[in-house]
Amino acid sequence: NTTGYAINDNATVEAPVTVTGVTGNAPAALSVPVNISHTYIGDLKIDLVAPDGSVYNLKAYGSGGSSDNVVTT
Repeated sequence: NTTGYAINDNATVEAPVTVTGVTGNAPAALSVPVNISHTYIGDLKIDLVAPDGSVYNLKAYGSGGSSDNVVTT
């Protein structure tokens, strides 16, 4: 998803990503590219939510300190 989203203080932002043409479960070595521009990444919590509602935490709130931006895979 390459759509830009504003990240307001104390708010949740959802950026949906649709994956098609894949059957079964995700591979164990799945990688998810993340590119978020933000002035204080410690403010961010990043989760990947599966279609069945399972939540996979990619970055915990408070981690990353005062660095700018999250650009990782």
